[in-house]
Formats: sequence, C-alpha cells, structure tokens
Amino acid sequence: MKTVCFIKVQLVELTIRTLPDLPSGAKYQCVWGSAPPSDAEVTTTGLKCRTASPKYRPEIPALEDHVLVPLSVRSSETNKDFVSRNFAFYDCTRHTTCNSCVRSSWACNWCVYENICTQNTSACMKAVISGEKNEAKLLSHGSTFCPRFWRGSSELLAANEAKTELVLLAENLPMPRTDQLGFQCVVTIEGATMVIGAEVTGPPAQNEIKGHNRTLREKGSTHSLQKVMCEPTIYRYESDVGEYEAKVTLVWNRNHVVDWKPFTIYKCDILGAHRGHQDCSLCVTRPKKFQCAWCGAACKYSPNCPGNVQPLMQTETISRIKNEPSFARQCPTPRIDVIQPLAGPLEGGTLVTIEGSNLGLKEDDVKGRVFIGDVPCVVEDYHVSVRIVCRTGPAPKRLWGDSIDNLQFPVRVTTPAGTTESTVKFAFSNVTISEVWPTLGPVSGGTILSISGNFLNIGSRVLASLDDLPCEVNKTQSSSHRLVCVTSRADFLLGNEGSGTTGSNQENSDYSYSLPYAIKQLKVSIDGSERILLRPFKYMPDPTIDELKPLRSPWSGGRLLTVHGRYFNSIQAPKITVLLENRIINSSSCAVLSASQMECPSPVVDVHVVNALLREKRSLLKLKEERRKKSHKVSRSPRQNFQDTLSLDVGFLMDNVASVKNLKHNLHSSGEGLNLASDESDVNVTIGRMPCNVTSLALTQLVCTPPEIQPKSTDELGKPTNGNFPLVVVRVGRNLRYQIGYLRYEMLKVTFAELQTDMTDLTADLESSGIPTLDQRTYVMKVFFPGVTDHPVLCDPKVTHKVNMASLLVVALSNRMEYLTEILRLLLHRLIEKNVTTKHPQLMLRRAESVIEKMLANWMALCMYNYLKAIKHQVEKGPVDSVTHDARYSLSEERLLREQISHASVTIYIARNEPSHDKLPFSSQQNEAKITMMDGSFFLAFIAKRNFGKFANKHKKICQNIHVAFPLETNIFPGRFFAGYLLVYFSVL
Repeated sequence: MKTVCFIKVQLVELTIRTLPDLPSGAKYQCVWGSAPPSDAEVTTTGLKCRTASPKYRPEIPALEDHVLVPLSVRSSETNKDFVSRNFAFYDCTRHTTCNSCVRSSWACNWCVYENICTQNTSACMKAVISGEKNEAKLLSHGSTFCPRFWRGSSELLAANEAKTELVLLAENLPMPRTDQLGFQCVVTIEGATMVIGAEVTGPPAQNEIKGHNRTLREKGSTHSLQKVMCEPTIYRYESDVGEYEAKVTLVWNRNHVVDWKPFTIYKCDILGAHRGHQDCSLCVTRPKKFQCAWCGAACKYSPNCPGNVQPLMQTETISRIKNEPSFARQCPTPRIDVIQPLAGPLEGGTLVTIEGSNLGLKEDDVKGRVFIGDVPCVVEDYHVSVRIVCRTGPAPKRLWGDSIDNLQFPVRVTTPAGTTESTVKFAFSNVTISEVWPTLGPVSGGTILSISGNFLNIGSRVLASLDDLPCEVNKTQSSSHRLVCVTSRADFLLGNEGSGTTGSNQENSDYSYSLPYAIKQLKVSIDGSERILLRPFKYMPDPTIDELKPLRSPWSGGRLLTVHGRYFNSIQAPKITVLLENRIINSSSCAVLSASQMECPSPVVDVHVVNALLREKRSLLKLKEERRKKSHKVSRSPRQNFQDTLSLDVGFLMDNVASVKNLKHNLHSSGEGLNLASDESDVNVTIGRMPCNVTSLALTQLVCTPPEIQPKSTDELGKPTNGNFPLVVVRVGRNLRYQIGYLRYEMLKVTFAELQTDMTDLTADLESSGIPTLDQRTYVMKVFFPGVTDHPVLCDPKVTHKVNMASLLVVALSNRMEYLTEILRLLLHRLIEKNVTTKHPQLMLRRAESVIEKMLANWMALCMYNYLKAIKHQVEKGPVDSVTHDARYSLSEERLLREQISHASVTIYIARNEPSHDKLPFSSQQNEAKITMMDGSFFLAFIAKRNFGKFANKHKKICQNIHVAFPLETNIFPGRFFAGYLLVYFSVL
C-alpha cells in the first residue's frame, strides 16, 4: 500500500503494466476519491500524477492516524475508471507518546525535547528518535531508545489510607533544560487525578533490579537505569473491593508524558474478611507482600496496628503453630454462615458446602472433624478458612422409619481454635417417585418430562435416565414434589421409524427397535439413592406436516392457521415460526386438537426488523460482489419488495424435531387490504357485547348485520363506555383490533320516520293533484323499442312463439350445458308445484305449450345426439327391413331381423358429370362411401337417397347427375362378378 503524508501535496509515480496508448487528443487522469480529476503524465513505467489538495481529502477518524483514499486511473476517451488502488494518507501528529510514534506504520520520528511526532526531522532541535518504519535509520532508532519505565520493574503496591512512597525504575530519561520543569508523578484513582512531585536519582541498587543492569547509548552518551521516587502520599479509594488498580504516569515539563504504569491499592480489612466478617485465619494467610496482620479483632495493615497490640502476621504464623499451642486461642472460634444443600437422601453421598470464617488455616485442621449429627462428613475440598466441601455418609438405619423431624441434625465443625455447631439443621429425607407426565414424546427428544414424587429437589447431584438414555435435569424448574428433565435423542430408533424392524445395534437383545417404543424403566439418582419407575414413557415417531392453510396473514398476525399432519399428540407445546434466511423472526404457540390436526395463530411480523435483516443481507451480498469484480462474475440479489406483501418461510418448534424447523413454505404477510390475508371467518365485529354478523368482506369494505335492538353502552368486554352508546370494535384474527366508534340506533329510527313521512306526502299528492305519468306498459315500450308503435311483443304470445323462444334460449345456452341444466331444474320444480294444484296434473309435459316444456325437449335432444348417432351407426351397418324396420344388428331382441339375408359391404365412388371428369375413377373430384348390397333387393334410388343425400343436398347447385362406379373385379355376392365398371346415373333429389 502506498503512503502519503496527510498535509503534503506531492508527485506520485504509478507503475502500470501494458498501459494502452491513447488516440490523439485523449489523456489519462488521476481521480483521488471524490476530488476533481487531475491530468496524469505518461512515463516509461506508467503514470505520474499529483496528490489531491488536502481540502479534498476525507478527515482522519478519531483514534486513527490515517485514512484510506482510493486512486483511480481514468481515460478521457471513454470516461471510465479502469484501474484502482487505495492510498494511505497519514498524520504523525496523531501520536502523543514516543512509543506509539516510533512503532507506527509510517515514517514518523519523535522529537524528545519538543515532545512531538513528526515526519520532518528538521523540526527537532536536539534529540531525535527515528521510527521503526523509517528507512533513514538514525543513531537512536526504534522504541528501545524512548524514555520509558523499565520493563523489569516489580509490582507497585500501596495500602489504603497509608502513606506510601512509589519507587519507579526508568530508562532513557532526558535531562530537562533550564527553561523546562522537572519530573512529576500523576496518579489517577477512580477518575480523580493528583499531581505529586518526583525525584530522579542515580541508578538503583543491585537488589532493586534483581541483578539486571542495562546500559543504553543515546548519541554517544551512556545512560543507565534511573530511580524515580514519587513523594510519600496517602492513597485511598471508595470501592468495596479488596484490591483496586490505579495508574501512575511520569511526566516532565508539565505535559511531556514519559510512560505510565498500573499499581495496586488494597484494603487489609477486606482481604482478611469473608461475607462481611473479619477472619483471622484468612488474614494471616494472605500473601506476605500485603503485610496484613491480625491485631485486636480485625485485619489491618501491620504498620497501622496499635503499639500496645501484638500483631499476628504470616511471618510469625509458622513458628507459632509449631512452638506455641496457644495459637489456637489467638483466633476466634469457627463461624458457619452457609450450608448448601440443606437436605440429602437417607443413603448419603451428598456433597455439602459449608461456608463461614475461621475454619482453620489448612485442611488438616478440619479433616475428620466435620459431622452432621453423629454422621461423619468426609472432607472433599477445602479453601483456607472460608469453605469446606464434604460428602455425607448414610443416616443411621435405626432412624429410617421415624418421622422427618427426627432425621434433622446440626452441622458441627471443630478446629484448633474451637468447635462450632450450626443453628440450621441438615435433613436426611426418603426420596420417592410416583408418576411421569407426559407419557409420549418424539424420537428426536426434547420432551420436557415432569416427574412427580417427594423430596426431589434435595441433594447435590440429580440424574435421570430412560433405560440407557439420559434425561437432562433442570433443577431451576424443579421442586420438592416435581422433577423436570428433558429427554434425549434416541439415535438407535431414528433409522427405523415406523418400520417395526430390529435395528443393527444388538447390544441389548431386550430392545425392540420399532416405534412406538416403550421405555422399560425411569431411573432417578439423587446422590447415593436410586429410585425406579416401570413403563413410564413411549418414544413416538417424529411429527410430520402434510398441509398448512391458509398461507396468508396480516402483518399483525393472529390469523388462525390449520395444520394437518401426524403424531402431533407427542408434542407438549408446539410453536409456529416465521423465518427469513433461516433466522426466526417471531413465533406463536399452537393448540393441538388431535394427533393429526392443530391450530396456530399466525405470528406477528415486525416490518422494521425484517427491513433491517434484508439490509444486512444486501450489504453482505454487496461485499461479495466487490470481491467477485476482479473475476468479472458480478451477480445481483433480487430485492424483495414487501410494501404490500412479504413472503417468509414457515417452520415449527416441536421439541428437538429438526425436520419441521423450516418447511420452506411461504407465508404471505399483507397489509392495507381487508381481504388480502383474511376472510369472513377471521373477522369478528361486536357492537357493545353483541355480535354483528359479518356478511361480506371486500378489499375496502366490511358489511355486517347488527342486532335489531341497540345493545348496552359497553365495549366488547362489557366495560361501560363514556357515552350512552355501544362501542363498535372490529377484530381481525387474535392480534388486530380496530375501535370504529359509537353506534346510535336512535338516529336511524328518526331518519326512517322522516322517510315514511315523505312517502306518505308523495302518495297524497298523486291522489289529489294527479301528477302526469305514463302507465308501465307505455313506459316499457318507449324505453325498449323507441319509435316503434306496432311491435309483435304487444300481441298475446302464441304456442309457436313460446316454442321458438324456448329453442332460441337453448341455442344461446348450448355452450353452457351445466348452467342450462341448473335453470331447467329450477323451472321444472316451479312447473311441478304449479301443476300439482290444478285439476289435471297428469297432463303436464303432454303438450309442449309452455317455454319450459319445449326447453326440456330441446335439452333432451342435445343430450341424446351422440347416443342416437351411435345407435344409427350400429343398426344400419347391416340389413334393415324397410317396412317393419327390423334390423340385423338391432339393440332390442323384439326388433331383431330373424331372416337370413346375404349382404356385403361395398365401397362406391361418385363424381360430378363434367367434361373434365369423364375418365373414372381417376378424377380428382371423386367421393366415396360404403353401402350394404343384399341379394335380390338392391335399389339404387334407395341407396342414393340413403347414402348420398347429404352430398347431393350440399352440391345441388353444381351437380346435375351422379356417376356411381363399382371397382373392377368386385366380388359383391358369392359366385357373381362384375367386369369393368358399372356406371349408374340418377338425378339428385
């Protein structure tokens, strides 16, 4: 990365390979960020251009020493940027200490006596330390030449409210000039600052630097370590903590910072206390560096102990323990503050934590000396003076049958300082379990089991398992009579859901690897006790979702969604979720109706949250686009517009079932339109507490039928309103509520009364004054048939008119047979009701004198067309008696032609009698048809009439004679042949 000083304007050379030549008049330009383009000079290696003016450069952010500005090369011919690179504009003056200046990433130098960081060394009058990134290495180069505290200095400690002299070891300290102030210590404690005088002396003693002696050279001078002593001062802090970290800074000439270092201020009265009580054992065992001592009845900084009291310090503790048995009497007797837990099973095994003060100096002081009643408690863990962890033994079996009160015992601890007994008693209890709920759960686990029983929250360690499958116990939700655990995933069943076959894992031959799978036993272990419940639970197949409807919901949610699937009864608290990019936006609880159905209110969708997630997604995709630009593979993400409708994925939270967490079904959340994401069943309108029956729901309109009598003046919950009218409230789903206003029935009654009055007046005017109006017949004729005075519609309809009307109606509706059938059904129903009341109902449908009767006949004709066509084809493919109409291929046995008549099917050709078609049968104007030939009964006129009637009628204007030709060598009847062509002429009928 190229670097440029922030305050300079300089020439920058750019090395660009294969830079194309520009045509005459075109040039290259350098574009620095948002600055105006500047012309570039073409060189042998690339380009040369001048940096932008400082006024066009962006500001350097706070706590930073540089800013990146992109440099692009532009061609004036195309006005396109074709290469780009970032340049760093840095400012050395952002650094205020020598160490940060010379260790920066830029060519910065530190002026020791001017106390500034600069790129220009000419600004320094005397001592200069060159930066580590500066190519021009001076004699003093790098951070090792900076004035600073020696890194091998020991820890600084100061007792609270005790006068302390801070001693610091420093190196490379400058010698202040006569016009400059000397060194000072600036101490910062809890945000407050104090300035303390400091004295710089010669090199420290060998014991002060622990044998390390370093000599640094600066411009030919030799500087050894120097000792800086801050004036003795009392330091204090207000925080209620044992140790507080303050800061001391060494400065010279008032504001020239050398270095800073943390130091610790401490309070012995807190270090030697536990839970607010002074602790002798804890005090005297504190690290020696603190100089804490037990004097009087408190832990104090040893120099602050009264002169008439002999302090007990750590330096004397070991000798006094060995040589003076009276040491135990110098510390108070033990104190017990906390016992946790306060109960355990009769079988023992409970880890009991005892916290207090003065509980001994070491573990041997209490080992074998902790008892609960007469039951020994074996020490497992020990923290000096403040905590003992021991494991209980079993309660005496002679007491197991007694009442619970007889199994409560105090805790007793003995140390060399004495014996103490707790006021709170520890109880040995008999654990029992009775039942489990629920008894079903998915094979993926996650079911929350509630185990009922007694004393289920005692002890230090509680475990539960279903056969060999662990059930994770949640102690925070458990109580004395209820233990809560979460079932684990049954991996050995997941591969065979519903198969009923045995799995491959045969470690336990008793398992039947099929679903549902019955657990044989539930085992609850509390410390040393175990309780078992047989056949408590069944693993069921994981739920599956088959259908979810509807898939639209308002943004406010609350619309009732119906879910169909399987095994819903194995889930306790299913939830429906909406997701965007696999991130859950919101959820709502579902109600299980059966094993295959449940209802879920749609969740609320916060549009602002979704908008933020989409912006985040677009920003990530934008970064990926920028990375792909070099390979010219730029793709754009479709921007989802959710101003009206937003599509989100739907999923379900069903314990640990992963297959339903995201169904990839889209739930469309809509706004504005009333019926876009709801229907009449989702809308509830109330007037007061009375329902208003919803009859119509449109995009912008809702119609409902109010009660006939005005409801009481309340809201939908029965709360009285401020006015004297009921409140109208519209609810959509469960979450959306609109308060429309108050309804006044009285105003409706007054308006209706005024309307009735107006109608009465109009009637009176008609009767008295006789307003000129046309009769209805004349009015209709003038509107329907203007200008026509004699129209057939004025005459009474005849039967033929009704028949024609019926035929026209059937023709108009022939393309919509379903609609025509429904109309006929309704009209026939009315015709039957009408004829039942007449004297001769049996005459109905005898004569087609009404429109409906003719319509029925026409409808039957249309429906029977294909069937009649098929019957005619079947019957006439063989001989038919022209008198009796009996047929060889009759559909009825009664009309069967029983005589044996020889017949054959013959193909004949016909052609128009025109000069261009006299060479049969090669004429292109021929038509062919099949006829039936019968022995001794062949009538050509009959054949022509039956088989060519349609053709002749169609072509009667262009055809006068028909030529009928039989093919050569045609075998019409057995033993009879025609040679050549038989031509038959007949006139078209």
